[in-house]
Amino acid sequence: MKKIFFLFLFVSSSVFSQRENYFLNLIDSVKIKNHVAVLAHDSLQGRNTGEEGQKKAAHYLQKEFRKLKMDSLTDGYFQKFVLNDNQIGAPLKFNKVILSPKVDFASFSDLSDFSFSTKKIKSISYSDFKELELIPFKEVIISNVKFKDINMDLIRNSNIEFIFIVIDDFNTAVFEVEKLYNSTKKEWRQKIIYIDSKKIKRVKKKNSLNIDNKILDKGVETENVIAYIPGSDSKLKEEYIVISAHYDHLGIKNEKVFNGADDNASGTAALLELARVYKEAQKTNEQGKRSILFICFTGEEHGLLGSEYYATNPLIALNKTVANFNIDMIGRKDKDVEKEKFSVYAIGSDKISMDFHHHHEAVVKSFGKLNIDYTYNDPKNKERLYYRSDHYNFAKNGIPSIFYFGGFHEDYHKITDDIEKLNFTKIATISQLVFLTSYRILNL
Repeated sequence: MKKIFFLFLFVSSSVFSQRENYFLNLIDSVKIKNHVAVLAHDSLQGRNTGEEGQKKAAHYLQKEFRKLKMDSLTDGYFQKFVLNDNQIGAPLKFNKVILSPKVDFASFSDLSDFSFSTKKIKSISYSDFKELELIPFKEVIISNVKFKDINMDLIRNSNIEFIFIVIDDFNTAVFEVEKLYNSTKKEWRQKIIYIDSKKIKRVKKKNSLNIDNKILDKGVETENVIAYIPGSDSKLKEEYIVISAHYDHLGIKNEKVFNGADDNASGTAALLELARVYKEAQKTNEQGKRSILFICFTGEEHGLLGSEYYATNPLIALNKTVANFNIDMIGRKDKDVEKEKFSVYAIGSDKISMDFHHHHEAVVKSFGKLNIDYTYNDPKNKERLYYRSDHYNFAKNGIPSIFYFGGFHEDYHKITDDIEKLNFTKIATISQLVFLTSYRILNL
């Protein structure tokens, strides 16, 4: 892998070849829309991990890979595995309000044997908590606080056993930061659960709270869906790039379907279209010198679980995986910003290899159809998106990765994230950029 990225410094072609332009023009926004129409349909029930809708989506992906006559590393393209109930999470009932795991609350404490119920849990504001030298309670709700303002060591060193933190800036970045902190502090004894303050009208002096999160014997069965195209070079085909997208979403809540058209039927549809185009290239032995894995991940919405499982149990050794191109939410256009040209956020390209980053920028410049925004690539950005999509499980293993992201919008994680609001020309344009950049890396 070091040799590959050393060569990056000497490859600076800025003109696309005739064959690159030919395959580029094969990318079809209508075909992408047809895939989204299936994946984001009500009949797939929001594609929640382990549930019927996710299974339907997995079988649709399998059918499409079979239709393309893609190669498989497993029996029928599925990498099957089991998630325990603790990983998926059970609902939390707080003052008669049902909260959904990873959407309304989350925890990275070990809750596998944790059953908790009380009607006298003590509420305390974070400002009061900081003033107390000794907390005389074992179960506490801390409220009126933003995650970024919490002194985690102060909480961890207290004598509290069960801590429920109601926070005002709840998002998945919170969980990744806490997860990283937790991984370096394995001896902490507290059970900490974060709750979104927007889902709770008020914290009472006496609160009714119940959670039952015991592991099920069977667990939840789910699957990544994986296909590949072998490279054309007799030696380099032993090395792989990965093009990835998660296909799961939030399922059904209160009898309403979260279709997740942008999140992430858009990225999954783009992946299927890229697989089709690369399969066309293979017919003339022009698919690239290295091999390509197309991975549709499950469990992303529950904490990047599908990509975490793959990184721990890779079908291709990670030391033979040279790059990851991850596509997540690329379907919405910001009319205020994208008047003359589409934009896409690029995250992570410079974290592992600057040579990889330079190649990405060279392709962007030559392509010319997209503005690249590095706002979320800034480590100081509060959203911390570098840790929040499936590319991270490759990056943390030293694999150069880039996360293509179209941006947040008012329908993010809402029932209104539907197909009618997507811009399929934008999805196709970003798919073209992914093709050109991945094709360059395949042929170095």
